[in-house]
Amino acid sequence: MVHWLTSAIREKGVRQWACPLCSKPDLSHSEDAATHYQQLDPMVRQLVADLYEIFTNKLLDNANYEDPNFRFCAHCNQGFVYQGHLSKKIRCPFCGKYMCYSCKRQWRDQHDGIACDAYELWMREHDPDYQQQRQLDSIIEETGIQCPSCKFRFQLDNEACASVKCSQCEFEFCEGCGLEVVHGRATSQCTDQCKGRGHHAHHPRNCPILTREYDSEDLENLLVMHDIRFEHPLHPPDSTHCVVCNADIAKYQGGLCREHFKQKLCKVIFKHNLDPVDVMKHHQIVTWINQHTNVDFPNDNDSLPKFIKDKFPLK
Repeated sequence: MVHWLTSAIREKGVRQWACPLCSKPDLSHSEDAATHYQQLDPMVRQLVADLYEIFTNKLLDNANYEDPNFRFCAHCNQGFVYQGHLSKKIRCPFCGKYMCYSCKRQWRDQHDGIACDAYELWMREHDPDYQQQRQLDSIIEETGIQCPSCKFRFQLDNEACASVKCSQCEFEFCEGCGLEVVHGRATSQCTDQCKGRGHHAHHPRNCPILTREYDSEDLENLLVMHDIRFEHPLHPPDSTHCVVCNADIAKYQGGLCREHFKQKLCKVIFKHNLDPVDVMKHHQIVTWINQHTNVDFPNDNDSLPKFIKDKFPLK
């Protein structure tokens, strides 16, 4: 127990502090989690007292992230829970600078008395640094990711990773669809069919981690079927280098190289909640069924997609 407590407190986030023997309780449920943390408290005090400060700090950080008034400063990026009088203009307790509570942008006098949308329009028309910042935001949008738990945004060192652990709250989640990644324990999403099928069994079939295994042509056809087009807004049609990695591009693909173009296709498909079953090959559909269920299914190509949609519709 001492070894487990030491490892869990030092190396893991609070959502990974479930019992190492039975993997319970489900710490995504706040009431169960609160009870479990209260039970852990005296054990930590008695068995690993030197780690008690880290233990309590992690619990405090987790509580702050879940507070609706939690914000990251638009100037210094420090996180804090705003506790003052609720207004648009709020002051960071770390750097002392002001930001907007609603749109989370740095505060300027031009924001006084106008809505956030109108303020953004003013910046677009009058701020010479706005377009440069928009370009930076676009690059971060392409290469970064937002934690679904604490909303902190950060860069990915390895875009091929299926799971990501937030550097702030240590919540582990899928890079594609944002669902929590679990290892060897049951969650509220689990059924008897989940046993031994890996964490992908919990992901929707349009999760970008899954659809990136398909051909780019098929993904493009899916968007065409639904009359969805996209291009990178800050790159002209004659772009020759990828906006993300600066690699040469043979033809115009929204300002992206072939690999990042495919990743973008997957994200657009997920954003619009399109069902890839319309372009999946027969063997891909069969593989998906075997990974998710044990039901009998028709074996002909024509009726299989409809069977999947009717039996397992996307949520």
